[in-house]
Amino acid sequence: MAIPKIYYDTVEKKWIMVDKEGNSGAICFGENCTSSSGNCTGILPCGDTGVFGGKYNAETSIFDPIDYITISTLGNAQNFGKLSVGRHNLAATSNGSDDRGVFGGGWNNNNKFISIIDYITISSPGNAQNFGNLSVGRNNLSATSNGTNDRGVFGGGWNGSYLSTIDYITISTPGNAQNFGNLTVTRYSLAATSNGTNDRGVFGGGEKNGGNNSSIIDYITISTPGNAQNFGNLSVARLSLGATSNGINDRGVFGGGYKTSPLLFYNTIDYITISTPGNAQDFGDLTVARNRLGATSNGINDRGVFGGGYDETNFYDTIDYITISTPGNAQYFGKLTDKKNNLAATSNA
Repeated sequence: MAIPKIYYDTVEKKWIMVDKEGNSGAICFGENCTSSSGNCTGILPCGDTGVFGGKYNAETSIFDPIDYITISTLGNAQNFGKLSVGRHNLAATSNGSDDRGVFGGGWNNNNKFISIIDYITISSPGNAQNFGNLSVGRNNLSATSNGTNDRGVFGGGWNGSYLSTIDYITISTPGNAQNFGNLTVTRYSLAATSNGTNDRGVFGGGEKNGGNNSSIIDYITISTPGNAQNFGNLSVARLSLGATSNGINDRGVFGGGYKTSPLLFYNTIDYITISTPGNAQDFGDLTVARNRLGATSNGINDRGVFGGGYDETNFYDTIDYITISTPGNAQYFGKLTDKKNNLAATSNA
């Protein structure tokens, strides 16, 4: 049995563990282990590890990679493992510090709509395993959860038709998704986030039936199945955006996206107070305008990240970061392992 290597990084001022496969992550000891609080059992930090799964770019047919970052520490992403089935245009969420991430739906290189849900232990790099299936195979859907309350929801999507379907799962218990209710409007390429254990999920943007871009924000109570209700509107109608939040601190942000006619890519970041219905307000701008990106955060530690994307000409490996409670423009964080779009992100915060 290989013995992990542990050393002190004098630059980052953190203890680092490296496993037999070369994967590394920060660890801590004693009373100062706030970054590793929770139920994480692996070598990567609890509450601070973000993962980006799936991809598309024009140069490869390999759609299964999962990258990871330590959200509080600027730097490039590293390889985490692989999805069970390569795909893009999928959705991801987690049960927070209970450390399970799930990836659902998508589209593969055989032009098939995917119903598969995979799961990973976010603090333990490795390949994803099969969790179950969505109620219907689809791509361009969105996902969020109520954190350690353990319910994940997947909303909207496309399977040849615009969908309003919302499914739910118990994240700690593998099995097939069940019907939760419906969005207020059928649409795909929307984004979702929540205020964690405070139990409100929101779905924003997308393209609705008829090919019209949507500014609609819906909300649900994640623990209570039922149809979504109207929350308000984004500052600009757009699809293929990313969303995240600072958890129980109640701020959600929506970044990037595009509109179809005339074609325009956005660097816009909007914000909302998740517990209070109303229209989104301007937060700032991404470092580069793009769509089809992934977003996640380290929750109450207040850092949001947006990774990957596309602008019709370029695929991006760019990761941006923001302080979610403080409006302002995004700053450069680092790079994904390669240039890609149509990915999904989540974290163990």
